[in-house]
Amino acid sequence: MLITRYFFLWLLICPAVFSRCSNNQQQKRTREIIQKLCGLGEMRPVRCKSEAEDMKVQSPKFPKQEESRLLVLEMSYRIVSELLMKNASTEWKSSELQQLRDLLGHQRQFYTTCFPVASSTHAEVENWSAFWSSLSDFLSEKSFSACAWESARPVILQVMRGFYRSTTKSPKPIRSC
Repeated sequence: MLITRYFFLWLLICPAVFSRCSNNQQQKRTREIIQKLCGLGEMRPVRCKSEAEDMKVQSPKFPKQEESRLLVLEMSYRIVSELLMKNASTEWKSSELQQLRDLLGHQRQFYTTCFPVASSTHAEVENWSAFWSSLSDFLSEKSFSACAWESARPVILQVMRGFYRSTTKSPKPIRSC
């Protein structure tokens, strides 16, 4: 009985720990990430057509196993966040980009705090790792130019929308870019 009292007292003092792990928070942040990616600036201007044609990066299918899915989600948010922190396009709206970085940071924290999973060598995880590596390589080859980012952004948006659809029971429509 004494343990129960302390537990409830602890819950009252630290409610933020549990609210961070709310599935509704996760879904809301994912929607916001997609909207911020859409709102960064012009999507694939005409002058960037050749860059887009050079990019041959196809995203793999979303994992079906829960353990693989969580690893892929955490890895994806981490890599996108790292790419944007280091080499984001200077032509994007800085306030939207900062909000996007913050949201990605929250999502990374969400998956590492709320779903700590052991590392895995599932083929699905390796496929996603190769996908993010090839996207990062493409951006590096193009010296992280604005056109390279504008070619990569629709691919990242497609992936994020897929994550949203596969992790929500009844997804709300997301306005298209």
